Amino acid sequence: MSLFSIRMLFNAAFAIVNLCLIILLYSNPLLLAVLLALISIVALYFWKSKTTIILFALGAVIGTFGETIAINSGAWQYAYTNIANIPFWVILIWGNIVAFSYQAGNDIAKEFKFES
Repeated sequence: MSLFSIRMLFNAAFAIVNLCLIILLYSNPLLLAVLLALISIVALYFWKSKTTIILFALGAVIGTFGETIAINSGAWQYAYTNIANIPFWVILIWGNIVAFSYQAGNDIAKEFKFES
């Protein structure tokens, strides 16, 4: 199995696990946040990229800020909230979304030699 295949399988599993955890555990925000934090740490270690860590942090901050604005202006609501009308796991999921998007895109670009 090629390195690209391994990385893409990891990326896909990461995305699927994030989604499944939210679907299964949204009613237990603390457990969900802990598990999302653990898989975030595993993924950031697997990817071994300072850029990805920075993007994770930026995504967590900017995504959460935008989500807070949307929630507090009535766009939608969560069944279980903790801070500023959002569950605290949302912070982690925004970081994971941005990190995943960067890594998956970067892996594809490297494999198919797309220029950036």
